[in-house]
Amino acid sequence: MKELLINLPINTNDGVVLKSKLIKYEEELKKKIKLKEKHLKWLNDEYLEGYDSIREQYRKNVKDIDNVNNNIEILKCEILESDSNFAKLKVENATNEYQLTTNFDDTKRLIHSLVERITVTHRKLDKGGVFNVVIKYKGFEEYSTFTTNWFSLK
Repeated sequence: MKELLINLPINTNDGVVLKSKLIKYEEELKKKIKLKEKHLKWLNDEYLEGYDSIREQYRKNVKDIDNVNNNIEILKCEILESDSNFAKLKVENATNEYQLTTNFDDTKRLIHSLVERITVTHRKLDKGGVFNVVIKYKGFEEYSTFTTNWFSLK
């Protein structure tokens, strides 16, 4: 499996989409910081001192800035994961550390670090049915597809 994943083509489309989202979030952050500074000036103004709505807008803006900062950090991590070298290094490190004699939690951690999602579909036939299992790997464009019949479960 290690050789298969290391030789897979890298998903480059995700990086472009994520970088454009990051640019939008950074622009939104700049606007919110300017608005926060504006509200802060209003809070310091003697004539507007008693207006609670300005204080509430300031608090809301501070929360919005925190949310945007969190989104930016998440996007930066996702961009790093979508990088081709990072994905291959991650696969290599994870598979080198894994040993067949390890417990279930270690195996589960390995699978979670390599697999983005597993989709299982079922098509019912007269007798039994067919299961399709599709595995999407993190940082790669390729999918692994397996088909099995109803009787493989026994």
